[in-house]
Amino acid sequence: MQKMSPHQETKYAVVDALRRFSEIAEQAIDMGAAGKHMHRTDMRTLSILQRNFANGTEVTTSSIARALGISAASATSLVDRLESRGHAQRKRSTIDRRIVNVLPTTTALQEARDIFLPISQAILESFDGFSEQELTIASEVLSSAAKALEIHIGR
Repeated sequence: MQKMSPHQETKYAVVDALRRFSEIAEQAIDMGAAGKHMHRTDMRTLSILQRNFANGTEVTTSSIARALGISAASATSLVDRLESRGHAQRKRSTIDRRIVNVLPTTTALQEARDIFLPISQAILESFDGFSEQELTIASEVLSSAAKALEIHIGR
């Protein structure tokens, strides 16, 4: 077996760190979800709703299904469950009345903040020892890795 170059070893170390981060992030989200008596898929959906709401992007049941890789029927059941628990509401599009958007409720936004804000704050604090240049490079590396995964899964 051929020995890896230092550059190749570093690339593998970055991939390993990303894998470890992903596993721990999933555990943190699972813990937050359990504390709110929610499923992981509910939390992923709340994250999608929160992010798109903040960006002013409309979300439909179909777009939730695509983002989560689930069937349209499963996405409809998921939105029904979130709606019955007061986390989501359906609203007809003002542009095309045939389209029904899914919006987070104020309660959902607050619960998402309660779960995700402490996680974000802990991560932000871990960056305190890094320079702006190092953080810029880290951001570029993580964005590149995210793009590679999006291509891999066909998004």
